[in-house]
Parts: sequence; structure tokens; C-alpha cells
Amino acid sequence: MTRLLIVGGSDAGISAGLRARELAPDVEATLVVADAYPNYSICGIPYHLSGEVPDWHSLAHRSRADLEAAGLELLLCHTARHIDPAARKVTVTDPNGTEQALAYDTLVVATGATPFRPPITGLDRLRAAEGVHLLHTMDDTFAVADTLARRPAGRALIVGAGYIGMEMADALTSGAWRSPWSKPCPRCSPPSTPTSPPSVEAALAGQGVEVVTNTTVTEIRHTAHGLQVAGANGFARSAELV
Repeated sequence: MTRLLIVGGSDAGISAGLRARELAPDVEATLVVADAYPNYSICGIPYHLSGEVPDWHSLAHRSRADLEAAGLELLLCHTARHIDPAARKVTVTDPNGTEQALAYDTLVVATGATPFRPPITGLDRLRAAEGVHLLHTMDDTFAVADTLARRPAGRALIVGAGYIGMEMADALTSGAWRSPWSKPCPRCSPPSTPTSPPSVEAALAGQGVEVVTNTTVTEIRHTAHGLQVAGANGFARSAELV
């Protein structure tokens, strides 16, 4: 029996495992997943935060039961630490920190992207408790949801205008939040379009989103009066959520 080991449990890793089982049903497919949420739609996170998708479980493309029924073994909350190509083994740790070596015949590394941390002064010192978030995982989602639950209205600053940034602006302004939005480029547009018509920015403005282009955030400070955000070209805003 061929042992297929996949590191990563998002779309690429899950698709690799399912396809391998389709082509060779006798393949023993094991997935090492760093968190407890395999095959979740990260792009759908803003819709959960807006309340349009009330149950976060609905963000899953397939449930854990679905994946296991398809013949995939899921090692959730396990982290791959070392690959030994000569021995064809991967060392992983479980939630308790216990190590084990997993043997493989074929290895697929599908760990995906790591969110970019801009070189913003103060970013490394501030956490969700102060209202500063990176949004990439389901745990990040729960942290933002907790902030929104504790403060149902306020000022939010979104750094970046990709798909998630746009969706978050829409999600926040569907409630009682006001959202200044900083982007270093001259236009607000997703990555697939180098420019966008002014109508996109006009639509955002119509929802109460202040679009600030040609600006790079350089510093975030936590003060008694909330988060103070500074940037290039004299940019300065106060916020409760970044």
C-alpha cells in the first residue's frame, strides 16, 4: 500500500488527498494539519464576521466527517517540524508537544501562504487584546469576532485593499463601524486588476468607507484613547480595530 503524506489541510492539500484516493483507492493518505479547521473557506471569513454566514462551520467546503469518509486520515493540530528525505520520514508534534516520525512513500507539502507582516512600528508588540489583528486563519477570525462582540461599534482601519480587505470593509460597514482604509497604491483594486474604475471607490465611499490611497502605514500605538495609526504623507487616524 502506498503511503501518501500531505502537510497542509487547506484547498491544495485536501484536493491532493482526494484526487489521490480517486485515482488509487488503496492509497493510505494522511494529512498533517496545523489547526483544527481543515478545508475552510478563508475568503468567506468576512461574511461570517458580518453575520451573513452566522455559523462558522458553514465556511467549511467539507466537514471532517466528509473527509474521513473519503478515506483521508486527519492529524489535526499537528505541526510538521522536520523532513528527512533520505529516511522518507517527517517529524511532527501533536498538541501536547509529543514528537512522532511519520513514514511516507510520497510527500506533498501544501502549507500555503503566510500572511505578510508589514514593517509597521508597534505591530509586533500589539495583539488582539488591543484590537490589532492579522486575518488569515479561523483562530484569527474568532479573535476578530471577540473584538467586535466586545465593541459593537467604533472606528476600524483596514490596511490593504485586496479581496479580504474589500470584503472586510463591506462586512464592517454593514454594522455600526466606520472604516478608514489605507492602501499604498494610487487606486483601490484587487490583485488581479492593476487599476480600477473610480466607481469602486465611489461605491465604498457610499458605504461610509474612507479610502486613503498613496499611503503606507508606518506606526501603530496603543494609548488610553485607543489605537493611534500614523503613516506616510501625514496620514494619522484613531481606531479601535486595525
